[in-house]
Amino acid sequence: MNLIEKLKEGFKNMFKKNKKVEIKEEVVEQPKEIVNEYRVSNDTFEYKYAEGKIVSLTIQKPYELEGNNNLYKCELFYTRDNRKGILNTLINKDLRFFDEVIIGLDREKMNNDSEYAGYVLSTLLERNRIVRLHDIEFGIINDIKEPKCGNYVGSIVESDGNLSIFVDDKIGSIIENSEEAKALREKYKNSIEEAKAKEIKDKQDKIVKEQAKVDTMYYDASKREERIQELKAQLEGLQTTTEQAIENYKSK
Repeated sequence: MNLIEKLKEGFKNMFKKNKKVEIKEEVVEQPKEIVNEYRVSNDTFEYKYAEGKIVSLTIQKPYELEGNNNLYKCELFYTRDNRKGILNTLINKDLRFFDEVIIGLDREKMNNDSEYAGYVLSTLLERNRIVRLHDIEFGIINDIKEPKCGNYVGSIVESDGNLSIFVDDKIGSIIENSEEAKALREKYKNSIEEAKAKEIKDKQDKIVKEQAKVDTMYYDASKREERIQELKAQLEGLQTTTEQAIENYKSK
């Protein structure tokens, strides 16, 4: 190799050493985070109605029923602007049996699909609907078309991309006649009777106090006796009315 060829070879090697090698980094697309605007935490959800009331739902555990794997026991509570206390007790006072409901739903969609979760919370669990179901269950509403279903409030079904409520009468009948539902209804009836008994006792005490006042206020014996008889009649009427109300309730 002559001098000129050696110089050419040297320049060629120098170029190879100084040449930058470009390495293309592979870009891996990260999966988009699923955001459910109604999910507070896993299996717990909240939906705020326009008037300020809030429905809170927590999926607790599957409800075991042969042939059905999408039924869940859920805790249900209604509040107003996240405030606790007397106001929320009043909001929930007529839902004693429905603080735990049984719902047919898709648990994965409930956690990951805002549209699905929003429909469950705003439509299936709309408070007026739940109050009506509660009243039907306890026979407060007469001449109804809807079946009694215990604390089963229905299922969510999807057809052609549209969501709707479906109440399975067969499931409802099984839950309605379960030992758990019977025990809860009995407990509810007992609470009504206890409340009536307390009401009678309070009014009896009030009448006794009134009688004591009569003894000190009326010096005329005839007027005093007349007032006492009026009070006794009130008491007897109260007892008769209350006893009749309890008997009517028991017979439902």
